[in-house]
Amino acid sequence: MLHCSVGFSFVRFRKGKCCVDDQRRKVIVSEIQNWRKNHLLPEHYCIFLLNLYTEGESPAPEEKPSQALSSRPSKPKRGFFERAFRPEPQAQTIPDAGPGRGGPARSNGGAYSSRAEEVDAADYVAASGGSGNGSGKTISNYAPAGNAYTIPTHQAMTNPITGKMILGWLIGASVIAALILLAFHFNGFSTLMQITIFTSIVFFFYIMAFFFKRRAPVLSHVSLAVVSLLLVAGGFFFMDKLLLPDTALLVYLGILCLFWCVNGLMFGYGYLLYCGIIGLGMLYATLMIKRIEFDYTWWRAELYWVPLAALMVGLGFLLNRRNTQLAGVFAFCGVAYFFGAELASLYIEQAPSDIIQLLLFIKVFMVSILFFFTRGYWFHWLRL
Repeated sequence: MLHCSVGFSFVRFRKGKCCVDDQRRKVIVSEIQNWRKNHLLPEHYCIFLLNLYTEGESPAPEEKPSQALSSRPSKPKRGFFERAFRPEPQAQTIPDAGPGRGGPARSNGGAYSSRAEEVDAADYVAASGGSGNGSGKTISNYAPAGNAYTIPTHQAMTNPITGKMILGWLIGASVIAALILLAFHFNGFSTLMQITIFTSIVFFFYIMAFFFKRRAPVLSHVSLAVVSLLLVAGGFFFMDKLLLPDTALLVYLGILCLFWCVNGLMFGYGYLLYCGIIGLGMLYATLMIKRIEFDYTWWRAELYWVPLAALMVGLGFLLNRRNTQLAGVFAFCGVAYFFGAELASLYIEQAPSDIIQLLLFIKVFMVSILFFFTRGYWFHWLRL
C-alpha cells in the first residue's frame, strides 16, 4: 500500500517503541495532511497515519462551514409516532482484535476527536472478508484510535420501553375499544345521535390523516382509507334509514367523489384522484343510461363520452410539465372514458352487441396507435 511504503520507511524501532526524528516527523505529517486534503487516500487511512506519527495529538483539519454541513449526514426528523414506537438505536461496544488476530491494529495515540472518525462496523466486516480471520487485504492497515468499535444492534433497538411508547399503545387500544363498543350499541341511539357519532368519528380520522401526513405516511393512508369506508357505508346506511330517493344518493356519491379528488390534490395521493374521477365517470354513465335507454343509438352514446375523453387526455399532455402526477391521472382516466360508451351500452337492452364489439375493436386499435406514438409520455407517467 502507498501509505505503508512511504510512512513506515521512516520508522525505527528501539526497544519495542516507535521513534521518528522530529524533522522527518514534520515532513511525514505534512505529506499526510496534503493527501487528506486532496483526497489522495481514504479518510480513515490518513487518520490512522496522523495518529501514528503524532501520537493522537494532531488536530482535525479545518473545514468551511458549508463543507462541514454538506459532509455531515442529515438526520431525518422523527415524529411522535416514530419516537414512541421506534426508539433511537443504541450502541454496542466490540473490543478490537488487535494486530495479527483478524482485527485492525490499534495505534499508540488517543481517541479520535470527533464521532465522524469512529470505525464503521460494516466497513470492518467487508474489509476483513466477513470471517474475522485476517483474510482481508486492507483491514490490517486500518487502525482506529481507541479500544473498541461502536455498532448498533437489533437488541438495543427493541429493548428500550419509553413512556411515549406506552402512551401510544394505550391511545391506540382505547380508540379501538371505543369503536367496538359503539359498533355494538350504535342502533340503540337515536338518529340524531347516530349522525353526531358518525360525523365525530369521520372527523377524528380525517384529522389523524393530516397529523400523520409527514410524521408517519402509512398511518395517513390508513386514516384516509377508514374515512372513505365510513363515508361510503354510512351514506348508504343513513340513506336507507331516512328513506331518501335515489337522486339524493347520486348527489351524495357525487359529493363523495369530489371529496376524494380534493383530498388527492391536497395530500398528493394519486389513487384518491383516480377514485374520484372514475367514480364521477360511473355516476355520469348512470345518468346517460337513464337518458338514452329508450331511444338508443350508438352515435348518441359516443357523443356523451368521446369529447370528454379527448378533453381529459389533452389536459394530461398540457399539464405534463407542471404536474406529472396530475397529468398522468387525467390521461389514463381520459382513456378509460374513451371506452365509457361501450361499457355503459352493455346495460342497455336495446344496444346491439355486434355494434358494441366492433366499436370496442376499433377503439382498442386507435388507443394502441396513440400509445405507440406518445409512448415517452406514458412510460414517464407509469415510471417505466
